[in-house]
Amino acid sequence: MKKPLALFVVIWILFFAIPAWAGCKEDVCKRDPIQLAMSPALLGIAGAGGAAACGASLFEDAFASNDYSAWTGEVDTGSLLTAASGASVFTHTAKTAGYSTKTLASAVTESWVQFDIAFSDNAMGGNGTYMQIILFRDGGDNSAAWVEMINNTAGTLTNLALKFVNDAAGTVLVGTYALSPASGTTYTLKLHSKASSDADTDNGELTLYTCSAGSCTSRITSSTLDYYARADLYIVRLGNAASTFSDTSGKTITWDNFEWRSDDCF
Repeated sequence: MKKPLALFVVIWILFFAIPAWAGCKEDVCKRDPIQLAMSPALLGIAGAGGAAACGASLFEDAFASNDYSAWTGEVDTGSLLTAASGASVFTHTAKTAGYSTKTLASAVTESWVQFDIAFSDNAMGGNGTYMQIILFRDGGDNSAAWVEMINNTAGTLTNLALKFVNDAAGTVLVGTYALSPASGTTYTLKLHSKASSDADTDNGELTLYTCSAGSCTSRITSSTLDYYARADLYIVRLGNAASTFSDTSGKTITWDNFEWRSDDCF
């Protein structure tokens, strides 16, 4: 029985151990023989059904620096936006917009973003008034997509709305989702955007998710958008991109943990 066993060991070394060692990072191979022994290459399953590796973030900021230095710029003519205590906070004492903006080096055809948001009060005033809480656009506002928080007839926050606009179609409502945020509660939102392949194909995609404990649920979605993001999107505005809320008594909206990716690896 010794010869068959010895033959098996030789074959195993020739076909699995040596190729795995050749493809192993030197520091791992020298430091951790157990990790080498359990590597996919050594087990003969490299590249077979493994999950695709995640790429680097296009941009992220958790506001730990308590400023907007990581962003391309800040628009805040009313001095209503501030970065403090590891978050970006808008104080609603006027309808003036206040947001941080980030411009990527190049446009992206498909991307995902995720961020946290919290309202100090869910009554922001005005029948059907709204705030654009995040907006994406191209360089000339010809293509854009955004998420709104909307008040009902009593001036209470009750719905999220997902919209997009371009030269061909004007403003289009993708859909709404009933959400009445509790005062001071943090909500995590994720948005997926994919441009139409060309002007004549209805295959643009937008999906808005709510997330909790690492699990996300699609709330508003369409994969048949006409002429969406003709010029691709590479600029984001995070904050009060626009608002018609009538209550200007100093209630706050807080954004945190923003990340923009070319894959869904949050």
